[in-house]
Amino acid sequence: MLNNLHFLHPEWLWLLLVLPLVLGMKWFQARQQGGWERIVDKQLMPFVLSGTAGSWGWLPLAWLSLALLVAIVAMAGPAWEKREVPVFRDQQALVVAMDFSASMYADDEKPNRITLARFKLLDILNARQDAQNGLVVFAGDAFVVTPLTDDIATIQEQVKNLAPDIMPAPGSLLTPAIERSVELLQQAGMKTGSILLMTDGVADTESAVAAADKAWSMGYNVSVLSLGTADGAAIPRPRGGFLLDNWVKR
Repeated sequence: MLNNLHFLHPEWLWLLLVLPLVLGMKWFQARQQGGWERIVDKQLMPFVLSGTAGSWGWLPLAWLSLALLVAIVAMAGPAWEKREVPVFRDQQALVVAMDFSASMYADDEKPNRITLARFKLLDILNARQDAQNGLVVFAGDAFVVTPLTDDIATIQEQVKNLAPDIMPAPGSLLTPAIERSVELLQQAGMKTGSILLMTDGVADTESAVAAADKAWSMGYNVSVLSLGTADGAAIPRPRGGFLLDNWVKR
């Protein structure tokens, strides 16, 4: 039983050092009082001195010491059962900026790029269940889906209901995605953090690099998880047919 004894707040045990000091002071006081017995006449002593000056005085001191001992041990929090608690929690915040441009419908990744991106996002969230995560989606502009939270179930449900065809502006602009991600980290008071861009391409390379450099200078890492193959594939439309570039000859 004693092998399992431990204290939740052992710093209170330092107060036990006060008890010997109190006892020493009382012992010194008793010796001082005892000196009068050698001076006062024995016939007058019962009327002048208290007979308990040197002996009875220790009884309240003993009770006081015992009470202090019990109080200090109680404040230290003795316990016999140990509960496992995490000694480390991943506090590195992560904002995932996910590309929802029309090209994410391409099926060079099976079944298509957007489905693969969802699976990868779920894998990332499952590996970070004790950390702060946020989600931004982007195409021609960027939008916050969830702020930083440790509730990964909310992010998982939200991403299931999103699709490229609901994005209000076409395109694949990384600059606003980086800027929205930085805003999320700052709003949460995170001085450091990471931004992960999941995309199959970029239409604003120069400004995106500048935005990433600015984020880096503020303490936020920017990484890119690329999707798709070098050969690419046709981009199907939700209502049938394929997406065509403006320059395609008719």
